[in-house]
Amino acid sequence: THAKDKVIEGDSPELLPDYQKLNDKQISQTYTHVGGGYYNTWDELYASTIHDNNDGNKLPGNYHILDYNGDGLIDSKDNIPYAYPSTPQNTYNLTVGFDWKNFSIMTQWYGVNNVTRQVVLNSFERQRNLAYHEGSYWSKEQTDADVPLPRWLATPSNYTPGSRFMYDGSYIRLKTAEIAYNLNAENNFIRRMGFQHIRIFLNGHNLLFWSKMPDDRESNYAGTGWASQGAYPTVKRFNLGANITF
Repeated sequence: THAKDKVIEGDSPELLPDYQKLNDKQISQTYTHVGGGYYNTWDELYASTIHDNNDGNKLPGNYHILDYNGDGLIDSKDNIPYAYPSTPQNTYNLTVGFDWKNFSIMTQWYGVNNVTRQVVLNSFERQRNLAYHEGSYWSKEQTDADVPLPRWLATPSNYTPGSRFMYDGSYIRLKTAEIAYNLNAENNFIRRMGFQHIRIFLNGHNLLFWSKMPDDRESNYAGTGWASQGAYPTVKRFNLGANITF
């Protein structure tokens, strides 16, 4: 399935820059400030574009934030349309199975692409001793690290993370797999028990998952708008049972 929508009239404030107005964007278009590499030295930090709040809390190991409108100030006007919307443009479904003698096997695969997910992983936020495993942290000796320098007891601007928590939300999932064995009235045991048919099955849901996201989730929607505040990862389930026909 391919689905791509467009806002015809978004009733945006007239003085907003055109790139921030809703018109001609998708309904769930992602917006964010965008990071462009680290401040690796104090000289690079001092030469960087000023943030309109808490600029004095910048440290080496934080991101350069893109001054999108080129006005010499990082502020709310540099929050720009980014990547794809939070609703997938493309969804895929494939069901594959076969029967062999009394056995049957069925698998259902599901995937999406052209979607951006927000997964917020703030280590040591608000003085909490909670740290997420995100790979290597920035240091003077490792300036090509996976994520910025962790912060503690500091209040950098809201723009500091840039697009760090925006992920390519494409994934492929083994949604369902089932194996079953069928016994009918031709079987002596079934006939003696007075049954017409027994089907014994084992199935599972959400068994395998491939994605660039840090965990297994299908949406950003958490009630508060931030994915880390309630959008729980999808759980695996297994069922063992039997269908009996008398």
